[in-house]
Amino acid sequence: MTLSGRLGKNWKLKREQAVAFYLGFMYRNFITDGPNHGSITLSEALPELEGRVLTGLDNKITSNKVIIDEVQAIPPANRTPEEKEKLRKAQAGNAVLVPLYDRFDSNSEAIWSSPINYMIKKELQHPYTFQFGFNYQLNKNLMVRGEYGINGAQHFLLTGVQVRFGY
Repeated sequence: MTLSGRLGKNWKLKREQAVAFYLGFMYRNFITDGPNHGSITLSEALPELEGRVLTGLDNKITSNKVIIDEVQAIPPANRTPEEKEKLRKAQAGNAVLVPLYDRFDSNSEAIWSSPINYMIKKELQHPYTFQFGFNYQLNKNLMVRGEYGINGAQHFLLTGVQVRFGY
């Protein structure tokens, strides 16, 4: 349901021209009878996520392996405390990331085709809108309209052209 009202003043200009300025309100009630239900798979909702996750994990594992190989090439007695810490972090990271990557890779179909069930109930936060605008009549067959509406954090601009064919 939509209810709207406007109150304003119309000024006649030359010949068939006129301009009107007005203030108004609008009440909108778009609430559905009940919520919408549905289901979507993870790969449908986020189609690029699988590739990004596997690529990101693979890149981090490779980066950690480079660090591990570089630091392990240094004899343990010659390693600085910073190098020892880098080695520890890289090894700990791969201890977590490698099994995670294997799990994502081997269970790829099960993970990415998992259904996500959802329910959405749509309601307007602010059903009332304050409006102000104008109509400019160029002649008896052609009119231009502009309107600005304010509703809480929402704002809208409505423009239009009205043509009368005279039937």
